[in-house]
Amino acid sequence: MAIPDVDLLHALGTDAVSRKILKGGVLYPCQAIFLGRLCLYSHRGCRFEITKRLNGKDGTPSFVAVERSGVMLNEKMTRAEHATLIGLRK
Repeated sequence: MAIPDVDLLHALGTDAVSRKILKGGVLYPCQAIFLGRLCLYSHRGCRFEITKRLNGKDGTPSFVAVERSGVMLNEKMTRAEHATLIGLRK
C-alpha cells in the first residue's frame, strides 16, 4: 500500500461531503471502468481486511478510503486509475 502523492485525495476519507458522495458510488461510467468498486471503510474497520485487499489477495481495489483518516493506494495502481481518482475528488 502507498500514501497518495496528492494530499487532496485524503479528503475522500476525511471530508464528510466527499464520503457521502463516495458511499453513493461512481458519478461517471469511466470511474467504474478504471476504479471498479469504490471502497470506503469505517475508521473502526479491520486493518487486516484493508491490507489484504490492497495487497491483491481479494479483488484488489485501486484504492481504499478510510473514514476520518484518508486514502491508501494500491501500489499497482495505473496512471489511468490515478487520474480517474483525482477526477473523482474534484
